[in-house]
Amino acid sequence: MLQINRLVRKNLKDYDRIIYYFRSRIHLYVVRAHQTRKILITNMNTELLGILATYLLTLVIAIPLGKYLAKVFAGERVWTDFLKPLETGIFKISGINPKEEMNWKQAMKAMLTVNLVWLVYGFFVLMYQDKLPLNPDGNPGMTPDLAFNTIISFVVNCNLQHYSGETGVTYLTQHVIMMFLMFVSCATGIAAAVVFF
Repeated sequence: MLQINRLVRKNLKDYDRIIYYFRSRIHLYVVRAHQTRKILITNMNTELLGILATYLLTLVIAIPLGKYLAKVFAGERVWTDFLKPLETGIFKISGINPKEEMNWKQAMKAMLTVNLVWLVYGFFVLMYQDKLPLNPDGNPGMTPDLAFNTIISFVVNCNLQHYSGETGVTYLTQHVIMMFLMFVSCATGIAAAVVFF
């Protein structure tokens, strides 16, 4: 009987330790959940403020930027005319007469040609990115099907990414392909709209 009594007392002490352990853990989880909730609310407020600021900034600059672009495409004087000598030099090197208008066939040919150059250039850079500089992570080159899917989507401004971020492309590829095409594919679309209208 004495042995059973000792065993029960020992088990009760263990039981008390277990209860104390779980109570302290539950309290810790409640405190952490409360702190996490505060962090989430703060992050959510920051995100909402960012979205609201972006929307308001877009509304504020839409009309002045639209007027500026309309003047540029109409050939009127704008505040960036100090770049005319640079533009004239590029036209001269390229053999372009800025006074001569293109018909729709010439414009289509020029756009398809420049997009084809970007497509081929980007395709090979993506496939052979493992052999190019700025690859500290040792990212492999893309397979031909993935490289084609990626480059065609960036050339037409869809920006589909069937690779996993920095583990799929190198720093060089991100700069000379992805970021470059994110800008010039939009510019190509604007140029096409100007030709059409």
